[in-house]
Amino acid sequence: SMQAIETLVAQIAPTDANILILGENGTGKSLLAERIHQLSSRQQAPLIAVNMAA
Repeated sequence: SMQAIETLVAQIAPTDANILILGENGTGKSLLAERIHQLSSRQQAPLIAVNMAA
């Protein structure tokens, strides 16, 4: 559920870890990455997304 995802994001965002988000096209991976970035201590820095399929 979305509530469980938001709880997980709140746990992940404050860490200093690199995050790899996997999933099918159109599942909201970029939205999830943006949300994690918004809640992180690095929110003032640019978000660098890398497309591993490219």
